[in-house]
Amino acid sequence: MTSQTLRRRLEAEGTTFQIIADEVRSTLAHEYLRTTKFSVLDIAILLGFSNSAGFRKALKRWTGMIPSQIRR
Repeated sequence: MTSQTLRRRLEAEGTTFQIIADEVRSTLAHEYLRTTKFSVLDIAILLGFSNSAGFRKALKRWTGMIPSQIRR
C-alpha cells in the first residue's frame, strides 16, 4: 500500500497516522511506567524520543500527567 493510499484510508476513518502513533506511544508509556523500573530516559528512548524532556512534554500533552504521577 502506498503512503497516499494509507493516508486516504485513515482520513476516511477520521484519523491520521500521527494520532494512531501517539495513542500507541501513550499506551506503552503508561505500561512501562506502571510495570517496570525503567528510567524515564530509558522509556523515552524505547518510544523513539531522543531525550527525556521531549518524552515528558509529549506525556503531559497526551495524559495531562507527568511520569511520577503515573508511577504512583
